[in-house]
This record gives sequence, C-alpha cells and structure tokens, in this order.
Amino acid sequence: MESKYFESLYPVEARDQELEKIVGYIREGVSSQVVGLPGVGRSTILGLLAYNREIRLRHFPKYHGSIHFVMVNFSEVKTRPYPEVVKFLFLCLSNSLREREMPEEYEHVDTLFKEALNYNDELVISQGLKNAIEYLAVERKLTLVLLFDRFDEYIPQVSMEFFTLLRSLRDRAKYRFSVVFSLDRPLEETVEPSLVADFSDFISGHVIYLPLLDEPSSSFRLSYLEKLTAKTLSVEQKKEVLRLTAGHIRLLKVAAEAMLAEGTIPADIEAFLLSQKTVHGALMSIWKSLTPGDQVDLSKGEIHDHQGESYLQKVGLLEGDRITIPLFAKALADKLFQENEAKIVYDEAANIIKKGDLVLSDSLTKAEFRLLRYLLQHPQEIVDRETVISEVWQEAKTTLGVTEQAVDQLIFRLRHKIEEDPNNSRHLLTIKGRGIKFMP
Repeated sequence: MESKYFESLYPVEARDQELEKIVGYIREGVSSQVVGLPGVGRSTILGLLAYNREIRLRHFPKYHGSIHFVMVNFSEVKTRPYPEVVKFLFLCLSNSLREREMPEEYEHVDTLFKEALNYNDELVISQGLKNAIEYLAVERKLTLVLLFDRFDEYIPQVSMEFFTLLRSLRDRAKYRFSVVFSLDRPLEETVEPSLVADFSDFISGHVIYLPLLDEPSSSFRLSYLEKLTAKTLSVEQKKEVLRLTAGHIRLLKVAAEAMLAEGTIPADIEAFLLSQKTVHGALMSIWKSLTPGDQVDLSKGEIHDHQGESYLQKVGLLEGDRITIPLFAKALADKLFQENEAKIVYDEAANIIKKGDLVLSDSLTKAEFRLLRYLLQHPQEIVDRETVISEVWQEAKTTLGVTEQAVDQLIFRLRHKIEEDPNNSRHLLTIKGRGIKFMP
C-alpha cells in the first residue's frame, strides 16, 4: 500500500536537491536532520526514501540493494517511556525486512526480537536490537538508515539513553548506519546538549531545510487532483493558486481541492480561499508551530535574530522581511490568527502544558517540561537553584555535576519557548541573588 502510494503520487524528480543532500550524509556514514514548517512534506521525503523504488534507484544507482531504510513513526510512541521506544524500534526494523521481502533476514531478526521480548528486560531488548543491527550491517553487508518521522513529537520525552543507544547501534554496525530525523526545528535548538552528547558528532550541523516549493511535486499534484476530480483549472488559476500558497504542499493541496470543488470559482480567489475551513486550518497549523517570539516578530514585521538567517528565513516563510506566502500574510494582516489572551496552565489529567489551544509541552524537552510544570504548580513563588536542580534532574544518580551554567541554559531555552519577547520576560522572572519566579 505505502509503496504504491509513494510511487503513484510523486514524480521521480520530487525533492531532488534535498534527497541528494540526505544521500550525501548517508554515504559519509553520518546522520542528518530534515527541518521544515508543518505541511511542507517532511514525512513525504522520508516516505520517498522508504517506499519509492524509482527514487532510490535514481539516488543510489550502484548501491540500491545494499541500503535498507526503516521507517519509524514517532507519533505512535510520543508519550511512551524509553524501554517501549526501544521495543518499537526493534519491531519497525523487523517489519521493514518483511515488507521488503527479505525472508532470511526477517526470520533472523524476528527470532532475535521474540527471544528478547520473552525476558521482558530493558537491557536484554537493547542487546537484542544491537545484535540485529550488527547481523544486518556486518554479516549481511547492509547500510541501515533509520527514518525518524515526526521525531519532534517525541522530543519532550527523549532521554540521554536514547542517543547513547543510537551511538551504540552505529558502533555495532561498523559505521554502516545513519539516522534521518524529521523535525520542525533543529535538535541543537530543541534538545539539551547534554542529552544528545553521545551522538552529537554524527548529527550536529547536518541540517536540510525544506523549501516551500518543489516544482515537480506541485505540478504533479495539481495534475493528479484534476484527474481525480475530472475537472480542470485554467492556466491563470493554477498560476494564482501557486502564487497565493507559494507552493506550500499542504496549502496548495487544500486550496486546489477547494477550487476544483467549486462550481464557479470567484474572481477574488484570495478571499475565496481564506473563507475555506481547510485552508484556514493549514494556515493555523503553520502559525501554531511558531514560538511566541516568532509570532511577535511576524506580527510586528520585525526580525530579532540578526546572526545570519533567522529560523523563519531558513524554513522559507520569510525572504528578507517579506512573508513569502501571500495567504499567510493576508491572514496575519486580517488578524485571523489572533486569540484572546490566554494563561499558561498545566493540565494534570493529560499531563500537558497549554496556552489557550496551543500545547506548549509538545515543543519542550523533558527538563524544560519538568521545570515549567513545577513553576506552574508554585506560581509567584521564588524558586532557588537547588530546587530547580532537584526537580529537573530528579532521575540522576547524583546532581553534584549539574552546573550553574546548565541551569542558566535551561532557563534561557524555556524563555525562548514561552515568552513573546525573551529579552523582556513577562512570565519567567529572575530575582537577583534568590532565584526565579513564574507569573502565569
């Protein structure tokens, strides 16, 4: 099913430049990060590698048969503890061999998996996964590429043990091993350096930003929708919908679907599209993915990050100081994203932190989540460093090595994720010589 989908809906030239960059990292034996706004096709680019044979042949003409891709959808384990995630990785590896019709390899890995599960022990399961990776890489001479789809959803739960495991898997594979992370922001901005330290040499800086427009995919998708609906758009209408969406994959899809479903398309296509719930939903998903600081920058037309390109420019939402998606710019100008002032609250039943409809905890690391949760449970109290350390690093065998710098960095990152202007905090206040205080 997946193979047919990815071979029928995407041309062989899809995401050519970005795929070639990923391939380059795989050939070097290192890992990479695919970063982009919601709806630009981060999941798609991983799916193309895993399921589109023609694209694999295009980018790996000599080594197609010796590279094995394993798709891992982290949205399925985003709230699961580390031992369950290890089991899930093992299961995905086993299933991928069956799907690719590699019976001998599948039988061997599946046996290792079932034997490890019988012990119901975290160390045994981890060791079984390492043995499976070593068997495939060393004995079967396969280069293993783990495709971590929607990994940003798992980041609030990620631990040091996870990245240590990845380092161990790479060592056991004798460097025939890569990981491709799908993220809305680079790991360097969302994960504490100490957590990713064991794997940082193989991932840091290897970031591939997905541009909004991929010409072959956009043209192919419009033609496919016309064929599916047995209706057509004029050349002028196609140009206009591409201009208004800047080629953003999800926006283009829902906008074209709305136009094709309409009997007579109004002359003012922009106003028509902004009145559509599906279009508004796609725009809102982009807006909600941004930090409060990004939202303020866009609303005021100001960019505060002057050290090279800002995040908004790297993901293609800004070109200089101009918003590249006309529909998004119009929605922002018409205040379609504006919501009532909302407090930051902790929902104990769901174990999430929200601000209005925005789930802040989705973008927090485990340490950031613990600190913010504690502060929300003790509003307007001055919290000293010792309390911060004991609450945040509660699983550590000892907190003697936790430095003041580590605490300061944690507070710094949290400010950038919850404050509209991190340089003028409204929520997370520093009380000189005493600690921090949270104003909800």
